[in-house]
Amino acid sequence: MSDSGACAGAGVCASVVPTRFKLVDGYGEPIEPEVEPDDQVLLAANLCPMGALRVTDAATGELLAPEDD
Repeated sequence: MSDSGACAGAGVCASVVPTRFKLVDGYGEPIEPEVEPDDQVLLAANLCPMGALRVTDAATGELLAPEDD
């Protein structure tokens, strides 16, 4: 999930995983509504400076990223 209200447009997600995220009008968005939580997607969520990306397990709703500090 991408929170456009929290996104500052840093572009980390699109830089780390350009096959899964893109910048639209200066804000990061997933290319597809649902993506597999592979290592690169989790990394992008953990590196987002605004915490605008939240990766959850679709089946359980468990938060996978960002990791708690």
